[in-house]
Amino acid sequence: MFRWGKEEADAAARVIMSGSMFRINSQFNEVANFEKEFKEKIGAAHCVSMNGGTAAIQTGLAALGIGPGDEVIVPS
Repeated sequence: MFRWGKEEADAAARVIMSGSMFRINSQFNEVANFEKEFKEKIGAAHCVSMNGGTAAIQTGLAALGIGPGDEVIVPS
């Protein structure tokens, strides 16, 4: 199981303290750096930062090619 430690907390703090938490019009690459470090740390093929759960769900559905008229079955 993956555990958060000082290295991960420092990476998150670096993103927050940069004042540039978005990819667009950023003079810093902290978000991209964080995503790269995080995906390497957990062994994932891809990592994309999101601003919340709804954006994450929408992005996941789009990545899977799920769209209007498709049926998605989830637990109640």
